[in-house]
Amino acid sequence: MAEETPTNKEFKEEPKKAKKGVIKYTIYIILVIVITAAALLFSMNGKWGTVYDLLSNAELTWLLYSLLIMFASVLLRAFILFIFARLYSRDYHYHQALAVESIGTFYSAVTPGASGGQVMEAYTISKQGLPISNAVSMLAMYSIVYQVVLTIFGLVSFIVKFDFLNSIGYVYLNFGAGDVKISIWLLTIIGFILNLSVTLLVFLMSYWRGFHNFMMGPLIRFLHKIHIVKNKEKVQENLKIQIENFKIELRRLLTNAPFTLLVTLLFVIFFFLRFSLPYFVGQVLHNESVNANIWDSVFLSNYHQMVTGLIPLPGSAGISEYFFLELFVNKNHPELGFYYIKDSLNPAAASQALGSAALLIWRTISFSLPLLISGFVTAFYRAGGKHSVRYSDREVYENRKTMVEMKRETMLERQTILDNMIHTQELTREAIFKKINSFHKKEDKIHDPMKDNDKVREIDITGDDDDKWT
Repeated sequence: MAEETPTNKEFKEEPKKAKKGVIKYTIYIILVIVITAAALLFSMNGKWGTVYDLLSNAELTWLLYSLLIMFASVLLRAFILFIFARLYSRDYHYHQALAVESIGTFYSAVTPGASGGQVMEAYTISKQGLPISNAVSMLAMYSIVYQVVLTIFGLVSFIVKFDFLNSIGYVYLNFGAGDVKISIWLLTIIGFILNLSVTLLVFLMSYWRGFHNFMMGPLIRFLHKIHIVKNKEKVQENLKIQIENFKIELRRLLTNAPFTLLVTLLFVIFFFLRFSLPYFVGQVLHNESVNANIWDSVFLSNYHQMVTGLIPLPGSAGISEYFFLELFVNKNHPELGFYYIKDSLNPAAASQALGSAALLIWRTISFSLPLLISGFVTAFYRAGGKHSVRYSDREVYENRKTMVEMKRETMLERQTILDNMIHTQELTREAIFKKINSFHKKEDKIHDPMKDNDKVREIDITGDDDDKWT
């Protein structure tokens, strides 16, 4: 009788683990729906009549524009994934990238900190026919460009909307015993640093040896001593994997500058579309604020993204709704806010009702509707007509791997592929230069009668005086 290996023992437990995974995601989905619905209802408490009137008089043309903006951003993100995949295969199709986008959107929305999105995207791409190493590579490059562009948006937002943040001042959290006042500057700066650190920290550790040694040695040991880091060896190993992975994929991006510039431009357009949505929603509800231009919408949405990213709840449920109202409606000076109605009796209450109505439309278009559609795609999509993304127990078990584990397993292969690609490009350039040089040499060897005539004339001119004048 063959000895049972640990792997076989593990796979005997697959059905139980798969069932636990289904239960976990079901709980996440219910949690997102309940908290989001409760937050929306709470935001409209005491304003039902005004909110209903605003929604009844909504401009349907602008509502259609809002839907088109969101739809265009989805198509654009799918296109970005598509052109990344085309680096590795000419047989990859756009509809496959669209499915990956939907599946990634769904799992990002129902997992804390959007942690499940990239894992499931990589898994789905591998089911579509690309090697898992290619899937990990393209998603790693995607993340690098994504974070760089997002950081640039954050810097511009800080510079352009400095005065607007000062006008908001504080956000207030009510815990029953009284309001807790928190500076909006503190939240946005922490959020910005968090976004920046994702790329900057790894970049510094990759190319600054002193910083790398400090992070991997004294800092991790200190965090371990104060019980923030439990397993310092595992943390160090994961950091090494992230650093090496970053260097591999950054090198790949830098060796293909035209492609990288194209992707960067597409990400700029993508963020602009997503962040401009509150402006179009305001037009739906006849917003009267002088601060409600499309650029203010982009910058404030960027702040919103930074703040809500601090709290890793599934889909940012509850947090997203709360900070949307805090950023887009100025409770103390409503005329300075993004959403404002000129009400002679109570402009503050009217503006808050407008913000609540805008929140309902914005959250539906930007989150609830995409979650519904992407959930439908996730449930029924079949990669290549052969494999469902739900699949067998073995596949579900393997899918529990994190992106770090995937990077670890494919790092050597991706490094080898990149080295071969760069070496091939260098050989190609060298061959071109050799061809050009050989072409010039052949030109020099060709007999030119005119050159001979020039030499004859030169000899004649340098003859005696009689020859010069005859």
